[in-house]
Amino acid sequence: MKAAEKKSGRGNVDQAFWDRLGRLIKIVLPDYTCKEARYIYFLTALLVVRTMMSIWLADVNGRVVKAIVNKSFSEFLQKVSSHRRR
Repeated sequence: MKAAEKKSGRGNVDQAFWDRLGRLIKIVLPDYTCKEARYIYFLTALLVVRTMMSIWLADVNGRVVKAIVNKSFSEFLQKVSSHRRR
């Protein structure tokens, strides 16, 4: 490796990185319909669903905490019961 290419210990995301990544992907996924590709599609879908659920849960928790901070017991009960039924 040339001295000019080496940086301060951090990973380099340059053209060589993308070229190597492309070669690796061609080895791991020879076809878009192979079994491994289907696993990646499935895992990607699960990650998206998990992210959406995390966002939803953070919203619910935020609303419940807001009711607690406002010391509104009726609003707290309403928020807790309305999200349990969904």
